[in-house]
Amino acid sequence: MTSFNVYLDENTNIGNQLKYYRKINGIRVSAMAKEIKIGTNTIARLENIKNREYGFNHRSVQIINKIIDYLDVRDKLNYDNDEYFDFVLNKQSNVIRYLVDKYGKDELSVEFDVVPDTISRWIDGNIIISRDNFYKVKKVLDIK
Repeated sequence: MTSFNVYLDENTNIGNQLKYYRKINGIRVSAMAKEIKIGTNTIARLENIKNREYGFNHRSVQIINKIIDYLDVRDKLNYDNDEYFDFVLNKQSNVIRYLVDKYGKDELSVEFDVVPDTISRWIDGNIIISRDNFYKVKKVLDIK
């Protein structure tokens, strides 16, 4: 039997954390993949990639959320290593909705240099906000 050790701290990426929780619960990649209808290669790639190298899009966030929900570890994950990751997985819709309520779609679309429809799609989760626009969101939250 192979042992698996990971020290969960602020430097541990989300993929390693998911792998850790999967393994300590004795769940094989193939079994999880079959249960949640995701390819084993997709899971293996996610578990071994660095947060900043992971390409976020609507589909990848759905996959990550499926795995998090399957393992029931949303409240156990440490996002300190990448606040953007935490934002797109857990906060994007609510934060953008709050900003729209406070400032309006038109003002935000100018601030973020996007069309108003993009703001709506951020709220719906149909588009994942870029890392650059995430930093703009942080700035708007701090300034306004």
